[in-house]
Amino acid sequence: MCSSDLVLKAYEDNIDAKTYLYPGAAEALDTLRAAGYRLGICTNKPQALAHKLLERLGVRDAFASLIGGDTLGARKPDPQPLVQAIRRAGGNVQKTVLIGDTVTDLDTARAAGVAIVLVTFGHIGRDVARLGPDDLLDHFQDLPKVIVPLIG
Repeated sequence: MCSSDLVLKAYEDNIDAKTYLYPGAAEALDTLRAAGYRLGICTNKPQALAHKLLERLGVRDAFASLIGGDTLGARKPDPQPLVQAIRRAGGNVQKTVLIGDTVTDLDTARAAGVAIVLVTFGHIGRDVARLGPDDLLDHFQDLPKVIVPLIG
């Protein structure tokens, strides 16, 4: 087994050992779904591992689509994985907001022509403001009121 396979196997074996939903995330998903929004996931994680993680966290059913880094042969920041996640969720590219936490997410959204909201509690923290997203999100409880002005 090569080293990358060993890393993926160790990741899979411990996929939810120290992973949790941010406070307010599950409630925000429920609120958006109840309001008729369609939710999808576009990640560079392998699709099977992303699926497993979402299942373990108890939120897989909240998402109408899941595109992983190995699903299409293209990865973020290429816009195609995001566009396919939107289409498979039954969404509209012109009425989409990508919620992310990295410059890769920003680049993906810009390449796809969708709005981008970056969370201030992710990998980069408050410094994401310097990237110039359409908006910032400090707490998931605020997600519905942040996206409404961007897409209606």
